[in-house]
Amino acid sequence: MTAIYPVLGQVSPTTTTETSLYAVPALKYAIGSTLVLANVTHLTTEADVFVTVRVRPAGAAALTKHIIVPAIRIRARTAETLTIGMGLATTDLVTVQCSTADGLAATLFGTEI
Repeated sequence: MTAIYPVLGQVSPTTTTETSLYAVPALKYAIGSTLVLANVTHLTTEADVFVTVRVRPAGAAALTKHIIVPAIRIRARTAETLTIGMGLATTDLVTVQCSTADGLAATLFGTEI
């Protein structure tokens, strides 16, 4: 069977707090292939944003050791595309946090098994 790499999750946080991008459903595994982080501040103002991404095993409380993207700067009107190969187990959680409310659009592509 051919693997299909659909959108696993999309989010555009309205606050600067950590926001869930994708949670692996019960009885599933997932492989994240590509993460796109787009600065969308042009909709309100032009500003750089800083984005942190975490992978939290089994939805654990957010800790420094869970960071896979450490406050990366994304310039106004640009996007960062990260090719990754992360394996995720049931209930693992991928979260994003942006320095500016309404400043980020995040998409994770991959596949569930």
